[in-house]
Amino acid sequence: MLNLLPPPSTNSSELHGKLIPVSLDKLPPFEALSYSWGAPVLSSTIICDGHALNITSNCEAALRRLRQPAKARLVWVDAICIDQTSVAERNQQVKYMGEIYGQARRVLVWLGESTERSEVALRGFRRVYDGALTGRLFGVRMRERVVEMEIARLKGGQPISV
Repeated sequence: MLNLLPPPSTNSSELHGKLIPVSLDKLPPFEALSYSWGAPVLSSTIICDGHALNITSNCEAALRRLRQPAKARLVWVDAICIDQTSVAERNQQVKYMGEIYGQARRVLVWLGESTERSEVALRGFRRVYDGALTGRLFGVRMRERVVEMEIARLKGGQPISV
């Protein structure tokens, strides 16, 4: 697990973190990052446990957005938490990714830096989401189904299909 550290000083732009070994049986509260790797070029760096670790520029951009100014943040990032130089480890760890994402307190999705077109799309998604919750978009029955689905999810049951 990556403990993403705040900047070491106010004028530092370097990313810093500490790798923390964890067990799937006893995971601490954490967030998982899902992101587009982008170009497979390892052109950026994060300092983990005092050592430079090469990462993609899109991973760097996501971590910069997630990094908090004054406190650490515990995040699972596949490119950092899985040894990318070991095919055997990558193959083994892929088996656990569903469980890791499933146990995360929150899954953070990074698609890249925003553009004018992505902002328009996100506003559209927000209107659909808000409309579904208030019943203004699809009617009251849809809002009831969304609430039922959320209750079922929170109780650990199977989601109700709409």
